[in-house]
Amino acid sequence: MKVAEKLPCGLCAEVAGFCLLFLYCLFACQGPRSTATDSIDQRSYRLGGIGAFEEMVGAGVKKLALSAAMPKAEMDALFDEAKAIAERNGAEIYLEAEFLVTDLFPAEITEGMQVLLIYRGRTLQDYMDLKERKRRLVEGGSYEGGAREEIARDQAGRGESVVGLGGRTCGRGQGGTTT
Repeated sequence: MKVAEKLPCGLCAEVAGFCLLFLYCLFACQGPRSTATDSIDQRSYRLGGIGAFEEMVGAGVKKLALSAAMPKAEMDALFDEAKAIAERNGAEIYLEAEFLVTDLFPAEITEGMQVLLIYRGRTLQDYMDLKERKRRLVEGGSYEGGAREEIARDQAGRGESVVGLGGRTCGRGQGGTTT
């Protein structure tokens, strides 16, 4: 029986050689590394995010999800595909050019942009009712304090988060941007 030769660090040379061979194979089999210049196109990236939100809404996990806020030209370029994906997932979409601005979603997030509301059933009507309620409060000069807070709370789904808007989490729940 041969005694294994020890390295200065105390490891057996055979074990150290096996570890190096294993590490080499592990990294050599990974294929080419991506570089900073490799990237997915924005249209595909955005459609992937929208598709994921449409699946959540279609499955009933969330009531409302929002796409990232985009300029009109970008939204126009992906709207038809987003609609087809929504239909496949049992969700609906609504193109919102004047998103409900509250303390939860300040104007700088969506100003001059468009957002897809991803929903099922009555959720779109609930959103429109909330926009109208806020409009009446502002018109009457009473969009402040508790009334203002209640609009934001209702926008968040009273405890659920709202997923979307480019990955920002808004609301008091967990997740990206959905209610």
